[in-house]
Amino acid sequence: MNDISRLSLIATASYFPEKVVTNDFFPGLNDSNHKMFQGTKTRHHITQEMSSVDMFVKACEKINTEGVDAILTNMALPDLPFTGSGAILAQRLNLKPRVVLDLHNGGCVAFITLMDFAQGLMKSHNVKRVLICVSQSTAGKVFSDNDVRKKAQAAIPGDGAGVAIFSNEEGPNYLESILVKCHPEFASDMNIECADNRKWWQPGKSQFSINFDENKITSIIMRGNRLVPAVMKELLDQSGLKSSAIGGLITNQPNTHFLRNWRESLQIQEDRHFHSFSEHGNLFQAGIPVNLDRALRNNLIRKESRVMLAGFSHAGDYSAAAILRFH
Repeated sequence: MNDISRLSLIATASYFPEKVVTNDFFPGLNDSNHKMFQGTKTRHHITQEMSSVDMFVKACEKINTEGVDAILTNMALPDLPFTGSGAILAQRLNLKPRVVLDLHNGGCVAFITLMDFAQGLMKSHNVKRVLICVSQSTAGKVFSDNDVRKKAQAAIPGDGAGVAIFSNEEGPNYLESILVKCHPEFASDMNIECADNRKWWQPGKSQFSINFDENKITSIIMRGNRLVPAVMKELLDQSGLKSSAIGGLITNQPNTHFLRNWRESLQIQEDRHFHSFSEHGNLFQAGIPVNLDRALRNNLIRKESRVMLAGFSHAGDYSAAAILRFH
């Protein structure tokens, strides 16, 4: 946990692909009674031609990116497997950043992890303004496949992107404290699966999909219900705060059951838990920045309040929490 004195939130923005998909698209959803794969009504799907960089550019059109000297990105499905996309984004935005980092890990808490990186860069590299970009694009590119969409889990993901600019200048809205934890014992409980048993990069005729070990799904649910409240409590304890000091909650949004359990553990009222699960589904790592942007643009965050950001990734290999102070 690091105490932050100069990591100010300057701007946020988000973007969703135009295509809206309803539950009728997923035949496997009607056959599932599993609570992990229910609760959303609509979601957005990216096209095969659109890239995460395209979504970042669309989001950045809503904010002023002038003066950005570092770009940090995270994508659920990277546009390019080798070079990353941060430099391409810099080219598209006509920026000349001193630092470009494409972070692969972090999953659903990648936005918080990148905030931690941003703080470190400001201290170690004299970076003054950081653009953080996080996207989810597997819904339209993987889960819409004719075979994959028959699985109940295919109905949950939705695509979108969230961006934010942080500055080392003192501002009214700033990062007060942050905590990122790795749980390597859970790192192998989510895998890529192909119908023909090939490796995901090997040529074949079937689309790969994300697979959770069926024997461990109950354990993963219990794990998520434990990890997120634990990391929030630990951050509160280290910050010398009680849960009553938190005026809003933003988490990743796997399903309605996690959302309910997490806000109840923090004793946050339902209307103070800012999420968009029924409209946009599980946005994976884009969920936290997208819902932060929605809350700010809809004036849902009260003045002189603290908002907790929190979540866990994949099958539980990372958990993280951060407290933003708004004046």
